[in-house]
Amino acid sequence: MKNILVLTLLLPGSLAFAQSPISLKITSHTNLRGNAALETCGTAVHSSGIKPLMVNIKHDESSYTTLTDEAGNWCAIVKRWTNSGIVTASATTLDFKDKTETER
Repeated sequence: MKNILVLTLLLPGSLAFAQSPISLKITSHTNLRGNAALETCGTAVHSSGIKPLMVNIKHDESSYTTLTDEAGNWCAIVKRWTNSGIVTASATTLDFKDKTETER
């Protein structure tokens, strides 16, 4: 009985830390003309080969969505609101079953 109780307490916590089947990377992050925009590019690949994936890029007040190409590459030009240059990217399948997030 103690084993069941321990597993019941540990299992939800371990599921929360499960690896996402989506590998998401920001590969380039460049200031554009006059420092008014950022070009952010990367890759998003699903371990099961699901294509395309939807990528959402956020920088302060800006939020943009794009799709990956056949090779899993994506790029977006984002309006620059602050000098921080920090963007957050998340990727999901089109049916929203799998999701992951990264920051740069």
